[in-house]
Amino acid sequence: MKDQLEIKTVTDRNSWTELLFRCHYADIMQTWEYGDAINECIEWQPVRQVIYYHDKVLALAQLLLKEVPVFGKIARIQHGPLFVQQDEKLQPVLLIEAIKKLKEYWTEREKMRLHLTPGLFPGDLPDGWNKEVGLRKSNEVLWSSIRIDLQQSEEQLRKKMKRQWRNALKKAENSGLKLVDSRREEDFKFFIDKYLSLIHISEPTRPLYISYAVFCL
Repeated sequence: MKDQLEIKTVTDRNSWTELLFRCHYADIMQTWEYGDAINECIEWQPVRQVIYYHDKVLALAQLLLKEVPVFGKIARIQHGPLFVQQDEKLQPVLLIEAIKKLKEYWTEREKMRLHLTPGLFPGDLPDGWNKEVGLRKSNEVLWSSIRIDLQQSEEQLRKKMKRQWRNALKKAENSGLKLVDSRREEDFKFFIDKYLSLIHISEPTRPLYISYAVFCL
């Protein structure tokens, strides 16, 4: 089955975004903008790849690449690969083969060390799948994510918040803070510049901690 899979690199932003919206569990860490931001802030180079099965898109993965002293060349996939919605439920064997294909590409062909957190729920893959692929599972949890049903009413969402978060939200609203949706490149650069200035001022050694932490994914 692995020979029926093919990997291609995507260099067009719009094409990538269209594919992302077709995935089961689209994730912010797989967006084009996230890859560009990471490159700008901590100099990990993004590469976007699509896996085809019988000439149909099966999965996609944004990788972040960097050569790090001591550890060598690293390829990271944060919350990926993501799998495109199909007419039928994806079979676990196909999910595993797609991950194998990525591992083969980056470890055997590119001679890099691969770290990934698949964009799947535990029940999507069988127990011990990482051993079959040849990946070692990390015991260290660096962060956690939650899912929130945004179809709930605003009143319901507020009620379920912890008191300190409700108070912080109310304070922000009373201060006149506004949320503006922008897709302008200059606004994106403004955000990145402000983020970099905060790292510089409050956490001068933060880039070292970030670089170290990714090896435990």
